Amino acid sequence: MSVNHRRLLWLFTFTTMILLIVLVRPLQQTYLSESLPPPESVAHIDPVSVTTSVQVEIDHATPEPLPSVEDHPLNEIDRYPVTTRRIGKNSHDLLNPGSRHERRQRLHSDTDNPDPGWNALFTADRFFIHGNEVATISLDLKRNDTIVTPQIMEMRAEAIGARFGPRVIYLPVYSSDSGARVEFVPDLSWPDFSGPIRVTTRFKAGNLMTQTGTLDFHFTGSDAIPAKFTGQFQDLLEQGDLVFNVGVKVLKAGRFRIDANLFDADGQAFGWARFEGRLARGPQTVAIRYDGLLFHDSGAQAPYRLAQLRGYRLEPESRWGRAKIPPTEYEFLTSQPYQLAQFRNTVRISPRQQRMAEMYEDARKRGVLFTHP
Repeated sequence: MSVNHRRLLWLFTFTTMILLIVLVRPLQQTYLSESLPPPESVAHIDPVSVTTSVQVEIDHATPEPLPSVEDHPLNEIDRYPVTTRRIGKNSHDLLNPGSRHERRQRLHSDTDNPDPGWNALFTADRFFIHGNEVATISLDLKRNDTIVTPQIMEMRAEAIGARFGPRVIYLPVYSSDSGARVEFVPDLSWPDFSGPIRVTTRFKAGNLMTQTGTLDFHFTGSDAIPAKFTGQFQDLLEQGDLVFNVGVKVLKAGRFRIDANLFDADGQAFGWARFEGRLARGPQTVAIRYDGLLFHDSGAQAPYRLAQLRGYRLEPESRWGRAKIPPTEYEFLTSQPYQLAQFRNTVRISPRQQRMAEMYEDARKRGVLFTHP
């Protein structure tokens, strides 16, 4: 190829590239301008401090109707610190800690069960077992509405992950006209264990072929109990919040979570609160704090009763992750007739929470739909 031909080819290539750049660049700008929102609609998150807090006063002179939780799913979460929660009669798990939820169910109709009338309830009187407590296990079997005594082929318990003691134990079963019963004391076999226990049964009856059922428990053995409540209490008003100092004898140092429910003068539960922190071995006092705003929101009247104390030590190295403190029957009635005016009536939130609330409100106004998880 001659020198002139090479120059002409280079000039043609260079000219073509310039034309492509001139034509494509406006198209790119148009495409980007249509894809991105206008600058004023983009949320800019400013860095905020998490070590300070602000108080938002509530103006009761011109009250506005509170939006429903369905409209503002973050209301109840943002209104109180994470260690305080308002509860009521529908807060089943907080009011009945450790309760079970099994229901009577029909046994599957198949070749082992050609009769669809069979149904059973396999349950127990508790989920958590502490120390030498006795768990009562029951199997109630019916054919349609008629009670039938099951023939228990076996009932066994396994401590999942236990390093000492037997892997499996077989439980003696007592039958009666109302079904089968077992008195289960896992502490006799695994006193140093804390974690899950599974009970499995195999049974049959009449034309019902062999069926299998399982129950799960959480067990903390006598030698694994991390702390006990002493029955010592004190109540005081602190910065507009109601604080209960609760005595605890710590047997094994570590990080603990301790919960309690609060009841009003009519015996209605209205508040839950939690202590979380590290505790050294020996006699200790933990502060369970109820946010002052809780009392205004609920209208709860004194005297207040602290009850349903429970808690656990965090054990991330174990299979279950916690060792339970035995629940106590101790209850405590406040020592003075507190008035609502004594409690703080402000929402205490951090700058970060304030910014998140503003972003949430902005998104809601723009039509973004929020649903409960």
